[in-house]
Amino acid sequence: MRSAIYTAIVIDSVLLAGELERGGLVPRAPRSYGAPDPRARLPGVMRRLPVPAVLLAAALCLSACVATAPPASGRGAPAVARAVVTRVVDGDTIHVRMPDGSAEKVRLSAVDTPESTWEHEPFGKEASAYAKQTLASRTVYLETGPYLRDDYDRLLAFVWLDRPVDRSDVEVRAKMFNAALLADGYAEVYDKAQNRAYMDVFHRIEREARAARRGMWGL
Repeated sequence: MRSAIYTAIVIDSVLLAGELERGGLVPRAPRSYGAPDPRARLPGVMRRLPVPAVLLAAALCLSACVATAPPASGRGAPAVARAVVTRVVDGDTIHVRMPDGSAEKVRLSAVDTPESTWEHEPFGKEASAYAKQTLASRTVYLETGPYLRDDYDRLLAFVWLDRPVDRSDVEVRAKMFNAALLADGYAEVYDKAQNRAYMDVFHRIEREARAARRGMWGL
C-alpha cells in the first residue's frame, strides 16, 4: 500500500513540476557546464526537471495525501442497512425484514456459537436464549463486508444494536451484538471468517471472556 502511495506521489510530482515550471511559478534550472548535475543519476523525465519544481511538487502532493488520509483512531462510519429481526434461529443466525419488505436470513460474521440442537456442544441453548432475549423484534443495523453471502445463501453481517458512528473498538464493544456474544461467553471467534474487519478487537474480547470464565468458558 505504501509503495503505491509513494509511486503516486512521484508521478504527481513529475506532472505538477512541469506545470509549475511552464507557469513560471518556479525558476527554470540554469545550464551548468562545470560542476556535475546532482540529478544526473535520476531516471528520464525526473532528470530533466528543475530541482525546485520537483521539491515543491512533491511537497504539495505529500500534503494532499496526509490531508485526505483516514483518521488513525476509529474506522469511519460504515454503510449499514436498517432491519427488523423477525426470528432468532440460534445464537448466530437470525431472520430479518428489510426496509423494502424483503426477508433475509442473516449469519453473524466472524463469530460462532455452539449449536442449540447438538447435545455434544454445551451452551448452545443458552446462546440461543441470549440472542432471543436481546434481538427478538428489535431494530438492528446490518454491516456487510466484501463477501456478501455464505454457501447457504445467508447474508453475512455484523449486527449493530444502535447505528454506528466511527466503528472504534469502544463502539464495537458497546453497540455490536457479535461482540456482545464474545464478551459474555456465548461465542468464540470464527477464524475462518471471510469478512475480517474486526478480528483484532474480537480476539481481545474473547481472551477477556476466557480469562474471566464467562459463559461457556466457565464450564
